[in-house]
Order: sequence, then C-alpha cells, then structure tokens
Amino acid sequence: MKSKLFLNKFFNKSFRAVFLLLVFLFLVDFLVGDTRVFLLINKNLSHSALDFAFLHIFVPLFLLIGIIPLVILLFKNYRLLGGLALFTGFLCYLIGEMIKFSPRPAQVLTEVNLAGNWAVGSFSFPSTTTMLAFGLSLPIFIIKPKLGLPLLVLAFLVGFFVIYSGYHFPQDAIAGAALSLIITSLLFYTKEKLNF
Repeated sequence: MKSKLFLNKFFNKSFRAVFLLLVFLFLVDFLVGDTRVFLLINKNLSHSALDFAFLHIFVPLFLLIGIIPLVILLFKNYRLLGGLALFTGFLCYLIGEMIKFSPRPAQVLTEVNLAGNWAVGSFSFPSTTTMLAFGLSLPIFIIKPKLGLPLLVLAFLVGFFVIYSGYHFPQDAIAGAALSLIITSLLFYTKEKLNF
C-alpha cells in the first residue's frame, strides 16, 4: 500500500512530462535515423552565431545546473533537496562513466563540425554530460517543479548542445537523460522505503 502511494506521488505530472518527452525524442530519432538527426543538428544548424552563443552564453549558463543545488544547501528547509540533487547528479555521472562504449561521431563520420575544444575520451554512449545535467536537475524538478523547470530546460539544452557541438550522437543524449530518470526514480523509491 505504501509503495502504491509512493508511485502515485512520484510519478506525478512532472515526471510523466519528462518521460513522455524522452519517449517522443527517442521515437523521432529511431524513425528518422540517429546519424541523420545528428547531421541535421550538427551540420545543417551549424552557424558561427550559434557557435558563439553556445560557447560564450550557454556553457556558462549550464553552470547554474550545478550551482543551484549548492545554493539550495544554504536554506535549512531545502538542504535535503540540494543534497539529493548533488548526490543524484554525481551518481548518474559515475554510472554513465562505468558503462561507456560506442565511438564518438568524429571517429565514424567525416562531416562532423566540432564546436569547442573539449578534452574527451574515445567513447560516446551514453552522454555523461547529459546524465550529470539531468541528475542534478530532475530531483529539484520533481519535488519543486517551479524551481526545477529552468534547470530542466537547461538540462535539455545540454543534451542538444552535446549533439550540436559534435561530441555525441542524439541516442547518446537521449539515453543519458533516460538513464538519469531511471536512476533518480530508483533513488526516490529507496529514499521512500527507508523513510529518509
């Protein structure tokens, strides 16, 4: 009975919206083709103005995804939420690092536009950057949707820009977001079971 109450509470509108959006993105990627979607985003949208916006506006803005949970820790009523977000984010990142495989787009395609000069490993799937962004933002979005919505929008932009910058295929970003959603769900379920 308690598990059923938890499931109803956790799988609220916020969670379902993220889940359905990820299912939609997966279906589009599957039906159009991962490489075609990648080239559409990476090659066809490539523009010096978007490169500038990505590198000089959005990359610094993405730091808010990690800063907001740290700031939340300063408020007594939200310390648990801030700690949960930080824990979830880094756990998602570490799990992503443990299951990395599949070559990066530049290793298998000749038409890749790389935006930025990032130090990256050889493996692409899943996008650990996307996993970190979603892991940090999902707990806040699920518990405090109004506070978490801007962070979640930034997390989706992280997923878009890891594709646009040429370092990940769309499936890498979608899988990273989906894995973070699963990990967050399991953590919330465990937290509820332990009455923490």
